Amino acid sequence: MIAFGINLGCLQPGLPEILFTKAFEDATEATITHFITPTAIWRALRYFYLDSERWLRRLLQQVDEFTYDVIRTRKKELAMESSSPSDKPTTRSDLLMVFARHRDEDDNPLLGEVHA
Repeated sequence: MIAFGINLGCLQPGLPEILFTKAFEDATEATITHFITPTAIWRALRYFYLDSERWLRRLLQQVDEFTYDVIRTRKKELAMESSSPSDKPTTRSDLLMVFARHRDEDDNPLLGEVHA
């Protein structure tokens, strides 16, 4: 909720497993493995795209897909918000919307294009 403004329901018992949350948890676990695996070994695994490194890349791709979908949705919301200023702006207060609304000194949005 804090980051994306979306209740994924991942902490509620009995709900089906959510792809994003499972991928995020597994990617976190794989990253922690880097800290306990000698550097030369995990770098070799990464170089040859083996074992946990192949798994980690797939997990990160799933996380990225979800994240970029949410970003695209928020950008559409902001575009609709700015195209009809008479409407009440969205009341979202998640971190993504804070970043999406933030502009630099030349009034350009800091949240750039999302191509993924």
